[in-house]
Amino acid sequence: MTRQALTDLASKFRTTPVLVDKLSPNTIAEVAAKRKEISEKFLSGIGVEVGAGNRPFSVPRHAQVFYGDIRNLVALQQYFKNDAVTEGM
Repeated sequence: MTRQALTDLASKFRTTPVLVDKLSPNTIAEVAAKRKEISEKFLSGIGVEVGAGNRPFSVPRHAQVFYGDIRNLVALQQYFKNDAVTEGM
């Protein structure tokens, strides 16, 4: 898939990163706990998480993840307006 095709596809599913800021601390904690539970149950081996942005999935010790995104690290930091991003490209 070409870079332009990835960009076009990503734009169809783009969400506003600010939405997470509007969740209560309890909701954020519940979501984080559920994501960790899911990762422990279903993730193993080596894989790629595409588009993790500033909310990468929890990775259990028995798994290894590489991150990919249509943006590089600096562009991701600017887009999400923080440094808590996983490296893309």
